[in-house]
Amino acid sequence: MKLQPGQVLKGNYRIVNQIHEGGMGIVYLCEDITTHAFRVLKHPRLDGGSDALKTEKLKVEARILKTLSHPHIVKYHDSFEENGVFFMVIEYVQGRDLKTLFGQAPARESQVKNYTGQLLDTLEYLHNRNIIHRDIKPRNVMISQNTVKLIDFGGAKMRFTSLTQKGSILYTPGYGAPEQQAGESYFQSDVFGVGATMYFLLTGADPCTPPPLSPSHLNPNVNATLDRIVQKATHMDPDKRFQTVSEMKNALAGVRRLVFGPRLIVGSRQFNITKSPFSIGRGGLNVHPDILISDPERYVSKIHAQIIKDAGGKMWIEDKSVNGIFILRGNTYKRITRWNLQNNDIIAFCWSASKGPYLLLKYMAQ
Repeated sequence: MKLQPGQVLKGNYRIVNQIHEGGMGIVYLCEDITTHAFRVLKHPRLDGGSDALKTEKLKVEARILKTLSHPHIVKYHDSFEENGVFFMVIEYVQGRDLKTLFGQAPARESQVKNYTGQLLDTLEYLHNRNIIHRDIKPRNVMISQNTVKLIDFGGAKMRFTSLTQKGSILYTPGYGAPEQQAGESYFQSDVFGVGATMYFLLTGADPCTPPPLSPSHLNPNVNATLDRIVQKATHMDPDKRFQTVSEMKNALAGVRRLVFGPRLIVGSRQFNITKSPFSIGRGGLNVHPDILISDPERYVSKIHAQIIKDAGGKMWIEDKSVNGIFILRGNTYKRITRWNLQNNDIIAFCWSASKGPYLLLKYMAQ
């Protein structure tokens, strides 16, 4: 299926020209007839192969973008179906992606810090809304007037909104975190993508060696601090990476680690466990958990869990919820009612075999 210049959809979007055609979709520049503004129109590439998966990917992107408002994220405008095909209309970004800009020569150190800082700010916003992008790479980072615009949310996971079909593992060689090859993704997976993108900016080359990545091996002029940041961000083990994008942002700014001791990581935030019991939930009238979770869909209970420190100093998490608490063991989430927390435990509030975890938390003992 190909749209032609001059063709009008929904009575309002006039096709100007095709911008890009990939394996998953086709992208056009169009004119909004009402406002005379240029927009980008996308539809799945329907060729009889995985058409349902391609359509779902675009619908996921539309559902997620519709909820977001951030200067570094491409803006959603509209979505609709016409003649059985799903279309999404988004902001037209006048600029070029990082791959195009720096594919021939490395970026300057000031550019690396600037663009990486903006990207980390963007992910901080997403992670605090329980969204994992899962496909951070130079092609998905546009630069317009020296400003980052993050695009392509088709692989993102927001609560139970994500690709669910068999075979929908998201992994870009060199930029995808190792755990994504096994179908798992955490907030630290996006940290890996940022580190790999930094590697590209510092070398002008795609990563092609096993992690951790060291840009100084290819470009000896790389600043030693930036080299260490990339190595830490792209560690094979997610527990050895920066645990939040905020922590990585502080490292980029030269700020030392600020949070120590037993704590929970929720999105890009870290909360010290300062008392026993220590509660987590979405709260409610006269219900005030120690960690308040924003959850408009109400899968998370008012008090979903509490953490208890016993007389021997051990930390326990207890289920107080309707939809359950799950601990990741290997590649399996195990439902628990009470659990002795260990360093680096991954905790899921609510879990579905088809959709995965609803909300991820991580326990750090030190």
